[in-house]
Amino acid sequence: MKKFLATIFVFLFSFLLVWLQKNKTILNNSCSTSVCLVRVIDGDTIVVKINNKQEKVRYIEIDTPELTKTPCIANKAKEYNALLLKDAKQIILEKDVRDRDKYGRLLRYVYVVKNNKKIFVNAELVKNGWAKVLTIPPDVKYGKLFLKLYKQARKKQLGIWNPKVCEK
Repeated sequence: MKKFLATIFVFLFSFLLVWLQKNKTILNNSCSTSVCLVRVIDGDTIVVKINNKQEKVRYIEIDTPELTKTPCIANKAKEYNALLLKDAKQIILEKDVRDRDKYGRLLRYVYVVKNNKKIFVNAELVKNGWAKVLTIPPDVKYGKLFLKLYKQARKKQLGIWNPKVCEK
């Protein structure tokens, strides 16, 4: 009888451990919204999970330096993008006219909610000098705003407009 009870106990304990591990994994991979950040690719592209499907998202109307052409500046733009997205309680994606680009990426304006504050990521990248304006019709909803922010950042020599941004 003791062997039988010991076997049952081991079985139940093993089952409990497996169940806890599965739930732990679910909790670690869950997020508070239907859009979850998977990774930051560069200054203007991220990978998100939407309804359990991974999607690349290209930020509309902005362009950051390419990692292959200007690695130092591009990495700084990527780091700033990651900083904006870090610890976001919610990621909000706003569509303009087109849904996807020719590479199949979602085209979106990206917002994050942090500390009960909504932050427009596309605009922050331009405002702080880490992105240029790149309006491609018909997606031009915030073009005037971005142009204004671009001019201010360039005048103040912020981000990529700072001639000493990558000096050692």
